[in-house]
Amino acid sequence: MPFIFGKTRKFNALLEAHWQRLYQVCYAWCHNSHIASDLVQDTIESALRNQTKFNETEHLEKWLYTVLINNWRDYCRKQNKQTSLEPKHDNLLITEAGPENSQQLNETINHVYQAMNKLSIEHREVLSLVGLEGFSYDEVASILDTPIGTVMSRLHRGRKLLRQQLDSTQSSANGSSNVRRIK
Repeated sequence: MPFIFGKTRKFNALLEAHWQRLYQVCYAWCHNSHIASDLVQDTIESALRNQTKFNETEHLEKWLYTVLINNWRDYCRKQNKQTSLEPKHDNLLITEAGPENSQQLNETINHVYQAMNKLSIEHREVLSLVGLEGFSYDEVASILDTPIGTVMSRLHRGRKLLRQQLDSTQSSANGSSNVRRIK
């Protein structure tokens, strides 16, 4: 996490607290640590430039995610294609399990990344904001500037497509996959 220099320590602490969560969501979208770091850094810089607007910190979180999603979409537009993303495991998940469990965990993570990569950007955005960050449908609709019905539809369709991708990955591995369904 980088050092953040704002006008007040309180604002710096708020931004530092959000940095890791912003990074995790962005990484779920792009699966590339360098791109995720750059996009989060751009988001934090925007917050620092606009910190005088935040007398109430309750709106800061949604604003940060809105800026992050806009930065992500700008990046995708600049790529002039739907980004095909290769998973890069940057030791984001540290486990104290033994080598065998670590290998199984890495295989599972790789299967999920491959399945997520096959989803549209819109589905990845909604799945990560609801699934990883725990935002409500209303909050996601506000962040993405889209109707709540669209959020619900993308979430439902995204979960269904992700499940299909994971099932096809499991069946292509002749039933020897480590992917499990958890309800």
